[in-house]
Amino acid sequence: MDYETVFAQYKIDHLFLVVLENDFWEGTNYLFYLLDEGFHVVDRINLSATPEDNGFIQEHHLQGNGLIFYKYKSGKRYELSVQKEGRVSYSLNELKHRSCFGFMRPKKYLTLRDWGAASRKC
Repeated sequence: MDYETVFAQYKIDHLFLVVLENDFWEGTNYLFYLLDEGFHVVDRINLSATPEDNGFIQEHHLQGNGLIFYKYKSGKRYELSVQKEGRVSYSLNELKHRSCFGFMRPKKYLTLRDWGAASRKC
């Protein structure tokens, strides 16, 4: 699947967070890449459109070592956090937002949490 837009990019310490967006008729998908200073991929998470949550990111901002954002239509709040040292995890919940190869990597640096529909306080 091709991603047509660089939606956002941030520098967090010595890492770069790049968010790609693919807007299509049925919804909007996002890829979150974490890159090192040599622009090598350190970690990657995707957020794919579902029938319950097919809107685009409406509001977003950095908070500490993470990105807080809301999805249009569903009003869901998400938090993408960056762990600079990485963590070892093979939780089945990781499969929801990772490819099989990404899941098998021993260290993960990105965590995506869905906080559900919430009041917007960006």
